[in-house]
Amino acid sequence: MEQENTFRPEWIEKYHVNTVILSDCVEQCEYLYQTERGTIYLCRPWRGITIWANDVSMSSLPCEIATTNYPFVKLNYCTSGRCEVLLENGKYVYLGPGMLSIDCNQPKEIFRYPTKRYEGFEIVFNLEELTKNPLSILEDLGIGLRRYEELIEHNQGSYIAEVSTDWDILARTMIRRLREADGRMEDFRFYSLQLLYLIGCGHTFSLKNVYITKGQRKIAEEVNEKIIGDLKHDYTVERLAKEVGISSSSLKKYFAIVYGSPISEYVRQKRMEFACRLLKGTDMSVGNVAEEVGYAHQGKFGNVFKKYTGQTPLEYRRRNRERSK
Repeated sequence: MEQENTFRPEWIEKYHVNTVILSDCVEQCEYLYQTERGTIYLCRPWRGITIWANDVSMSSLPCEIATTNYPFVKLNYCTSGRCEVLLENGKYVYLGPGMLSIDCNQPKEIFRYPTKRYEGFEIVFNLEELTKNPLSILEDLGIGLRRYEELIEHNQGSYIAEVSTDWDILARTMIRRLREADGRMEDFRFYSLQLLYLIGCGHTFSLKNVYITKGQRKIAEEVNEKIIGDLKHDYTVERLAKEVGISSSSLKKYFAIVYGSPISEYVRQKRMEFACRLLKGTDMSVGNVAEEVGYAHQGKFGNVFKKYTGQTPLEYRRRNRERSK
């Protein structure tokens, strides 16, 4: 890759640990914060425009951008997991699968990933570079920067939308090809132009009522800490809502926005994740594992576990130990 085409986001530099040049137009960049890791697969199809695929396994990453004039417009699309977007008005939005954010807000202090997992795709415009070196092809196709600026001007600096099936398929194809470095620069330019063009052709659908305040976010996080702090306990939404002093319907709404699933489903997922770790990493009996994750009856635990993993607890333990050997 030519040096002039190499670009890493400013927020990654402090935590950057390794870069692998995958092809003449794609590089794989790994970063580490404490014990958690993330990877991006970068390509710079034009001067002033960078694209990358995200693969994040962390709960948070400090963001230190030293500028008073933030020069970027970002398109951020989520395919799995969850990431937090803080708006200028102090409200929060959480991107989940199938959600697209177009914004010009400077990241504030830290990136957060509530489920400790995030995969997605970004197109980033550097306004300073594009002002100096305009891309006529964007204007020729009717997808110049003004179109995106209009969207965000009327949406508190961040346009949040769902996308069509066609847009999602194309984005996932781009992600796969970036990760595999499967393509020429011309291919990535063509995919980028298609994605940008489709945004202006009715392939995005604006989302409303997806914002929560700092206080509402804090309530959801407090409930999450209660849940994961004691997976043996059989929590009910009503009991949790009473403990944090709000209605059950409000708690359901705040929690689903932040963590992307109903509380009952989230509890079941966390219990099964913990059960998997116990079965792989300890010699604890299946009955004791069931008790540790809140099931009084081993049979019921076994049924739920098989639905979650496709295997019985004993099959799961055996197969994972065979792999480790």
